[in-house]
Amino acid sequence: MALAVAIQMDPIDTINIDADSTFALALEAQARGHALFHYLPDALTLHDGRLYARSRPLEVARRQGNHHRFGGFEELDLAGVDVILMRQDPSPRRIFSNSCRRMGPSSSTIRRPCVTHRKSCSSCASAS
Repeated sequence: MALAVAIQMDPIDTINIDADSTFALALEAQARGHALFHYLPDALTLHDGRLYARSRPLEVARRQGNHHRFGGFEELDLAGVDVILMRQDPSPRRIFSNSCRRMGPSSSTIRRPCVTHRKSCSSCASAS
């Protein structure tokens, strides 16, 4: 069963593909047939109680300098995504915390555990 995987991370253009663990996760997810979507932390919006990300479909390849290809921008309803990877390097606490607040228990549409803490994101929100 193919999954939709949204990846919140730093710009993928600047990563070192030989050292970046998010890139390795994306390669493996793609190899297993999952659909990838990339968005930046400031691309999150809340509209009518639903969280959206201005994202782009993503394809990755292990070719330095030509390691990714984007599709066109789209508003991705994160409630319909199977997996959300929130990965910044280094992880800026404020950006991460703000994202977790938007995805946290107060949202009526998203009831997923935080990938980092494997529990409610309320722990992220209180850590700021």
